[in-house]
Amino acid sequence: MAGSPRVIVLGRMWAKDGAEHLPALRDLTARVCADLGIVFIDSLGWLSPRLIGPDGGHPIWLGHTVIAVRIARAIRGLQLGQTSARRRQNRYR
Repeated sequence: MAGSPRVIVLGRMWAKDGAEHLPALRDLTARVCADLGIVFIDSLGWLSPRLIGPDGGHPIWLGHTVIAVRIARAIRGLQLGQTSARRRQNRYR
């Protein structure tokens, strides 16, 4: 598809350790993506603690399903023919 983004960056959605730094990491990643004209999907908060496995760092099977559905919705919601300036405004939560 002509004019479609070749790269879509998916932000962090969970952290076993250092979760307090995730909002700042998300904001930095979003700014860098915007500067480069790359689509950024903000996935912070997609997973609740009950969707994380006993290791504390990886989702259980239902968590993977939630991630897949949310990614599919976000990508379907992208207007791939729009300008990069408009893409910067479309950060999915």
